Amino acid sequence: GRVKAFQFGSPDAFMNAKVGLNGAYVDGVSITSATSMEHIWTLAVSPSTNSKLKLDTCPCQRGQAAPEFVGGNYYCDSGNPKQDWEYTLYSKELWKCPTVHGCCSNP
Repeated sequence: GRVKAFQFGSPDAFMNAKVGLNGAYVDGVSITSATSMEHIWTLAVSPSTNSKLKLDTCPCQRGQAAPEFVGGNYYCDSGNPKQDWEYTLYSKELWKCPTVHGCCSNP
């Protein structure tokens, strides 16, 4: 399969990560095993690559850390290069990062 992801508005990456795998622990994409409901991989989406906020950004931008069950099996990105965000669909396809700026894996 294939996942294509784009950002709309202001997602909060791992801001509510304490709810567990069966809850809404990430704003983004969660890939799990259908039979065992085990975490495989997560795409977290941050409101901005240059956000002044802390908790709702990617972990590599001093945002909330990924939950333990995610470990290092995630990628965090944003389609918005500005500090402020808008209620809009950003055109940058997420999970395609040619440079380190604005994207991160487990820091």
